[in-house]
Amino acid sequence: MRISPPWNRIIWGPITATAATVGLAVLGFSDGDNRPWPLIACIASFLVLHSLVNSVARRNLVTRLGGRYADLQRRVLQLVSDLSSLGKNQYDLWMVDLYLHRRVYHWTSSWPFLLRRGELSRELSVSLLEVSDEPTEVNLDSGIYAACFEGSRSLYWFNEDELSPSGGTGSTNDRNLWRSLSEQENSEAASRYGLLTTAPIVNQLGKKCIGVLAVHVKPERHKSFEAHSVIMSDEGRRDIHNACVELHGLLSR
Repeated sequence: MRISPPWNRIIWGPITATAATVGLAVLGFSDGDNRPWPLIACIASFLVLHSLVNSVARRNLVTRLGGRYADLQRRVLQLVSDLSSLGKNQYDLWMVDLYLHRRVYHWTSSWPFLLRRGELSRELSVSLLEVSDEPTEVNLDSGIYAACFEGSRSLYWFNEDELSPSGGTGSTNDRNLWRSLSEQENSEAASRYGLLTTAPIVNQLGKKCIGVLAVHVKPERHKSFEAHSVIMSDEGRRDIHNACVELHGLLSR
């Protein structure tokens, strides 16, 4: 991905906007007859321009994907093929969503006036038959996507009362969030997934996470069993990890 020059990040970053907002507020308290209206107009214009630039920047990710979209889609389709080959060639079983990290700015009426938060934006969905109903944006306050991104490690969700864990009680099963969610949260997840796994999009060293790859199936019993045997296998985990590393490479060019 392109890296903007340092001065560009400073000018259009949150610190400059906050300073301008504070300056505008201070000038607003000055005596009416002596208010520096030209300066006030300049600061106000800068804030409007700043908001516009950041709005455009939030959409630049899609623009950057434009030239690589075909390669990204091809690699995700390859993952679907790899997983399907491990599970009786059921190509219609899998749904894959690519989420990438971005920063979003919000104006507030109180100090510090401009807040920045991270979120994951769904940029690509691949499924042969189904249409993914995963959210288009995911905040990083809580949830399996946030935990995967913040911890840069693969996490799972599946009902262990219905799907017997394979591979013993190792670290893989410890990453199943079904163990830690409330009954209501598990019930909500069960209405959406038969099984869900999220994997961080990292480099070959397992660092510099830029997003999350979600692989999931519909909440149907036979699909859940089939997906579980594939996802929890060494081959399945390796296929997903390799896809994430290659996607990272494509997105970092």
